[in-house]
Amino acid sequence: MRPLLPLLLLLGLLLARPAAAQRPYHVLDWKAPATLSTYLLQQLHGQYDARRRAGAAAWQ
Repeated sequence: MRPLLPLLLLLGLLLARPAAAQRPYHVLDWKAPATLSTYLLQQLHGQYDARRRAGAAAWQ
């Protein structure tokens, strides 16, 4: 019983320290405001491209 007490104390001290969690690994850089504005600009350019093609076809 005597050698068990220091072993339990040592084990308790080792397990009492705070756990070190792994930092999150960012695969994609997610920036919601920039992503939304980029998407909306792509939609806007697509609409103007279609309008430009329709205007060029009308002129011919």
